[in-house]
Amino acid sequence: MSESPTTTALCLDIDGTLYRGGSVFIESISYLPFVQSGHWSPTDRRILRQAVGLVGRYYGNPWTEKRWRITLRTVDLLQRLGDGELALSLLDTLREVQTQINTVIDPKYTFNSPSTNSYDEMRISLLKKYAKAITTHRRGELRTAMKQALSRCALIDNPTAAALEDITTSTPSVELLLITDMPATIANIFASKAIEVPIQAVVATKFETDQTGRFTGDFYSINKSRMLTALDEQHNWDHVIAAGDTVRDLQMQSTADQFIAVSGQGRIDEHLQEPYVTVSESNPESIHESHDVYVPKEVPLGVVLRTVIST
Repeated sequence: MSESPTTTALCLDIDGTLYRGGSVFIESISYLPFVQSGHWSPTDRRILRQAVGLVGRYYGNPWTEKRWRITLRTVDLLQRLGDGELALSLLDTLREVQTQINTVIDPKYTFNSPSTNSYDEMRISLLKKYAKAITTHRRGELRTAMKQALSRCALIDNPTAAALEDITTSTPSVELLLITDMPATIANIFASKAIEVPIQAVVATKFETDQTGRFTGDFYSINKSRMLTALDEQHNWDHVIAAGDTVRDLQMQSTADQFIAVSGQGRIDEHLQEPYVTVSESNPESIHESHDVYVPKEVPLGVVLRTVIST
């Protein structure tokens, strides 16, 4: 009698992990008022600018926050003057420039050195501002706008996309899950657009709607460790691999059989405790015997995923 194949759960964060060039959440809400201009009041736009600015201050400094908010206000002015296409083109250019900056500047050389507590405060403030901005908007309208916004954003790098496709095609016993703090609407659209393979589940922050489909302003944040534990109990996986780039993702470390810490804006390396193995593209096999793995910026996540799944 043949044995059942060993099942492996591959649980991945999105921002900073799958999408290492920036933030799907922040980029999508930056575009939101401009791809669906008639639905967003001046107050909504101001709140969304504040939300984006919060992240700028956290990862940079007060000047970064001010610069990001002024930029979005300028784009807003262009659109109100009747040149919506120019406004979107400018936003495209600015996003691409910021992505290039993120790829060449090491996060440790920015002014801030965020702590666990300050990250959580920023995260909750960001979600609250987003909740306030979308209150009374309809879920269907928001989903349509987010699809348009995400169509203008870069998603995941080619090596990682190819690795996910190869892994799930050649190893049916691997189940892919996304676990993220971003709103569920954005996470699900990202999953459908960026990943062309089956996804077992998308776990994200849920924003409530009333009976008419309008957002109420209430939301339910997730605890990644508890969610991963519950999913593991539900699916009874033999092996769990988790990956993330922030202190929040470290919640999954104790639950997973192997944890992949990904270098990015989340600066997880400042909180990752030894012992762990730092992987290199020339020697990915070094991670075989380690519970914790650190992926430097220059190493594609896809290289690491291929290696851990093959072990």
